[in-house]
Amino acid sequence: MRNNPRKVDIPDYGFIAQELDAVQSKHNAEWLNLVLKNNPDRLEANWGKLLPILIRGWQEQQTQIESQQTVIESQQTQIDELKAQIAQILSKLA
Repeated sequence: MRNNPRKVDIPDYGFIAQELDAVQSKHNAEWLNLVLKNNPDRLEANWGKLLPILIRGWQEQQTQIESQQTVIESQQTQIDELKAQIAQILSKLA
C-alpha cells in the first residue's frame, strides 16, 4: 500500500511497473507487454494485458482447489471407514 500523493489520507494499491518489467524480462516474456514504456521516466503497468493473465491464474488455482477438495473428501471417507472398523474391533474385544 502506498499513499496517493494527491490525497494523503486515501490509500492507493497497485503494481510496481518496474517489478512487472523485471519478472517479464526474467522469464523472456517481453511479448506480453505488461509495462507501458512510452515515458522511460515513468513506467506504467498495462492493465489491459495483465487482467487476462490474472484471471487465468485464478482459474488454474480454482481447478487445483477443486482437485484437492476431492482428495480431502476421499481421505475423510477412508478415515470414517477406518474409525468404524476400529469401533467394531473394540466392541468385539470388550
